[in-house]
Amino acid sequence: MACDPLGGCVLGEATGDYGRAKGHQGLYVVDSSLIPGSLGVNPFVTVTALAERNMARILAEDPR
Repeated sequence: MACDPLGGCVLGEATGDYGRAKGHQGLYVVDSSLIPGSLGVNPFVTVTALAERNMARILAEDPR
């Protein structure tokens, strides 16, 4: 699995656009590691919004 030097999952390489880990059924990344770079501010709201967006998509497409 591809990771960036700071330990994050590389969007588009390690995961799909909504955090689904490639090659691992049912495994999702829904945290700050999906943010491609530094935001320059506290990322709390961005991480929350990203996680909510991804969870809505995951539940719609893979409701296990």
